[in-house]
Amino acid sequence: MTKNHNNFLNFAFHLAEKNLGKTKLNPSVGSVVVKNGEVISSAITSLNGRPHSEFNALNNLKNCSGATLYTTLEPCTHKGKTPPCVSIIIKKKIKKVYYAFEDPDFRTYKKAKKILNSNGIKAKLITNKKYGKFYNSYFLNKKFFIPFTSAKIAISKDYLSIHKKNKWITNYRSRSVAHFLRNNHDCILSTSKSINLDDSLLNCRINGLNNYKPDLFIIDLKLRLKKKLSLINLIKKRNTYLITYKKM
Repeated sequence: MTKNHNNFLNFAFHLAEKNLGKTKLNPSVGSVVVKNGEVISSAITSLNGRPHSEFNALNNLKNCSGATLYTTLEPCTHKGKTPPCVSIIIKKKIKKVYYAFEDPDFRTYKKAKKILNSNGIKAKLITNKKYGKFYNSYFLNKKFFIPFTSAKIAISKDYLSIHKKNKWITNYRSRSVAHFLRNNHDCILSTSKSINLDDSLLNCRINGLNNYKPDLFIIDLKLRLKKKLSLINLIKKRNTYLITYKKM
């Protein structure tokens, strides 16, 4: 049975991966509903964070009484802009709930199990070592109120970051990894100098993921960003912030 739990939770994590970096302040959560050993519904947190995955997985199910819900994160217990997920779990008469992480949000932390148990629903935390770092960004934000940051550095064998003859100093695989990282993050931070030199697009150019364009922050202290850049046409389709300064 433990193996089945892990299989269904792994599936839930695969779902949650799709919207990493695209759910604003809410975490990307995957949910799987199982009845009689078969998956009858699955869902992820919607783009921009609402509705939550549990609601998306359960809302349209007509007969899921006695089913089991697997979710990557403890179901929320507080009412915000949407009702708490434990409410729809109770309403749909789910019998068991398994989740891989406790939600660090103080409004929910370790509360779901008590609420569900009091309504006759078995709830249990099942840790998943394979995805131990999955919510690092969310946990960091909730604990220290700071953003999770990934840094990309490219350098050639002669320790230069720019090649005078070739456009690229990295191979195709390295560039693909960079594009994939962009897909999993809310925003990209760069400088006007780098953008001017490379005519950067700062988007995700991977087939199937190229519709996503993270918010953009540009450090341009002396307002030297060129006006005729390929990036300018993309700025209209994404939130872009210019960081500069003025002497007082």
